[in-house]
Amino acid sequence: MAAFDPHAAPERWPGGVERTGSVDDLAATADLLSLHLPLTDGTRGLVDARLLGLMRPGGFLVNVARGELVDRDALLAAVDSGRLTGAAVDVFPVEPPPTDDPLRRHPRIRLSPHVAYLSGTSHRAYVCKPAENVIAWHRTGRPLTPVVDPTR
Repeated sequence: MAAFDPHAAPERWPGGVERTGSVDDLAATADLLSLHLPLTDGTRGLVDARLLGLMRPGGFLVNVARGELVDRDALLAAVDSGRLTGAAVDVFPVEPPPTDDPLRRHPRIRLSPHVAYLSGTSHRAYVCKPAENVIAWHRTGRPLTPVVDPTR
């Protein structure tokens, strides 16, 4: 398994995960490329025809981050040409995607809503965890699950 994150400090890098030097390096070694990054001016359209062309033939793309990270036309071309075996997407530039969007009917592209985390358990945790943090902070001066800057 490999990953790329230009902001993660070396001492916080997870064991057993190879750290690549660039997105291009990661794409070139990926059988499955899964996106987990924010949409910024620098990441908009990051996954374009050039990057998809770097992936191993038969690779698979998963986008669970932001719809505008991926050039939709380049993704369709890569899947249609057989460069990619397929893709799984739960985020779109326009949500929900228009009914005539080719992604919706492509046989090798799977779509789902961006709500896979929703369940009774996760909904309870969504409410309870912040409350538990507030109570712990009030009692001890420190939350149970503080947000840590990964660059430190």
